[in-house]
Amino acid sequence: PVYLELADWYVNNNFEMYHGEIRLLYEKYLRLRPDDVEVLYGLAVSYTEEHSYRSVVEIGETALAKNPGEARLLALLAQAYAGLGDPDRALELFAQYFDAIPAEERALYKDLQLVAKPEELKVYESLPEEERAAFLVTFWRKRDLTLFSGGLAREAEHYRRVWFVRTHFAKGVQPWDRRGEVFIRNGEPDYRSRSHAPNAVPSAEAEAVKERLALDIVGGFVEFGEMTEELFFRRTGEDTEEQELEDDKQAFEYSGGNLIEPVYPVKFNERSVPWESWIYTQVGGGVEFVFVDELLNGKWQFPSLPDGTR
Repeated sequence: PVYLELADWYVNNNFEMYHGEIRLLYEKYLRLRPDDVEVLYGLAVSYTEEHSYRSVVEIGETALAKNPGEARLLALLAQAYAGLGDPDRALELFAQYFDAIPAEERALYKDLQLVAKPEELKVYESLPEEERAAFLVTFWRKRDLTLFSGGLAREAEHYRRVWFVRTHFAKGVQPWDRRGEVFIRNGEPDYRSRSHAPNAVPSAEAEAVKERLALDIVGGFVEFGEMTEELFFRRTGEDTEEQELEDDKQAFEYSGGNLIEPVYPVKFNERSVPWESWIYTQVGGGVEFVFVDELLNGKWQFPSLPDGTR
């Protein structure tokens, strides 16, 4: 049916950010074929980027009832319960999921390299298998911000992050691209903007981070609240020095689209290269991570530094 073909086109061409359009197409298809578990799964996944966990649980439980024990449905529900703050149910489902998947996939969830300190990792790897469980109890408890789950909430959150990046950030690179690394380490960004996508206006906190980073980067060329377009979103070094100086003089108000675009000057061959900007307001005093798919092959990387920077 055409509804499914259109929905798949959005997903397969990296337009997952158009959640509303995708869901509408899936829902129209499901009115015709309500028992299609594949489409129920796709519909539930479309809610995960917006963290609409109750919708994920409702759809996921329906799909699991039609296909008991299906591994991907167990993981889908597990990460949703983790997001809802029910670590016991989440870990119960994740345990079932781990039993159902290959050892190589399970190892990605159990790997501590992106969350452990080097000295912790060294100790963990030196322990015999029978002592590692006790180490992990302490490891997750130390990172548990809930203060009452005994580390279960943080463990479930780690698995949720791994599931999220395996689902959303692994199309071009296995096991995940650079976005996945940052996501597993730091969790959800406080503000995320993307090229060729509808983006929300950043919060006051995220805007403050952007203002500070912009001032740090362009120094004397910027007065508070203003920036040149060329400095704000730099392409390749095609412009002459004279043209760059002219651009620097023609400052425009730091608002609107520029609040959405990356602050850090990025070297692009053309403006159409897909990019993402993530702002974390509580990491390192406020940081921005920028990712680009420069070769249009789904292999998202950190951008190359512009000429003359280090």
